[in-house]
Amino acid sequence: MIQFGTGFDPFQVTLDRLSQDLGVTAIDMLDGWGMAFRYEPSEGRYKLLSAGPDKQFGTGDDLQQEVHLQ
Repeated sequence: MIQFGTGFDPFQVTLDRLSQDLGVTAIDMLDGWGMAFRYEPSEGRYKLLSAGPDKQFGTGDDLQQEVHLQ
């Protein structure tokens, strides 16, 4: 995994790099509706998003997991 000094830098991560580091296929990086996840880094946190059943980001059925870094 990408490291920054003694911690994790979310700005250095891409989904392609995660796929490579974890040894998973492109198909494994799709959500349950066959759409690519979206990764959004920000200072001290990152989000992983799925467009949800309607396959469109920014609508009410989107799923997301936000992780706050220490």
